[in-house]
Amino acid sequence: MLLIMALETAIDVGITEDSFLARDGEAALRDFAERVRTLMTEHDIDLIINADQTGVNYEYLPAKLIHKKGDKTIWIKCGKKYPLFLVLKTGASKIKAVVQENLTHRHGFGKQVWKQVEPFQNKFGCRLYGNPTAWWNSGICVDFLKFHFTDRPDRATKKVLLL
Repeated sequence: MLLIMALETAIDVGITEDSFLARDGEAALRDFAERVRTLMTEHDIDLIINADQTGVNYEYLPAKLIHKKGDKTIWIKCGKKYPLFLVLKTGASKIKAVVQENLTHRHGFGKQVWKQVEPFQNKFGCRLYGNPTAWWNSGICVDFLKFHFTDRPDRATKKVLLL
């Protein structure tokens, strides 16, 4: 099904079916892997983190609470488990001063919603952000980096490659 959708999209944008070959992707993957290995060698990097912004539709979220222990977690290859960092869709106030206050003090959430968000963050050591589009912006990106990497013990001596 995915192949059919990809071919239809390629044809829609003017790429012929004959030029849509798997070997192109394999070559791009090899080139990308080689560039990453070169960067790692040049800059003495031993930690790579996939910092993508994957959208999650609420329909696919499980209908159960997150527990500190016992549930299956997602692990990064190095074995380091990182806390949850989500950007959620939330309504914005029509008053500019209130919008600014929400962004500055409550990660984009209003006062009422923040009463639920803050205890959740404290209990699970995670970060939740809200904005009308549920998209990352430059401020959230900087907060993400600070949240996950500011307190690294080897921060002064080791670099991290974010992909």
